[in-house]
Amino acid sequence: MKLKVTSQNKAVSDDLVTLVHRQVGYALARFESRIRNISVRLSDLNGPKGGIDKHCKIMVTFRNGDSVVAEVADVEFEPVIHRAVDRVAKRVQRHWRTMQTRARSAATIRKNETGVGE
Repeated sequence: MKLKVTSQNKAVSDDLVTLVHRQVGYALARFESRIRNISVRLSDLNGPKGGIDKHCKIMVTFRNGDSVVAEVADVEFEPVIHRAVDRVAKRVQRHWRTMQTRARSAATIRKNETGVGE
């Protein structure tokens, strides 16, 4: 699993990058073998002006080519990162459950069509 953190400007400190690595690692460690790469983009649209302008976009690409995305905006970077990681982790889990259900359904259909396993 490759993790790439980018920022639109220099407002992102090394501490925030470390936080991203730690949070993503904790949240997605159990799916590591199924994930090809994770892209995290942090941006501060207004710079020092303030306001709800801190954005975090996380895109997870799976080994089978599928992907999920979560995007969050808020006033501070830390809450944005926590919420975005939480959202993407839930979406990865939901995607994985959907893939398992599809695989089971396909196996059941093959079993019923071929009569193998009865």
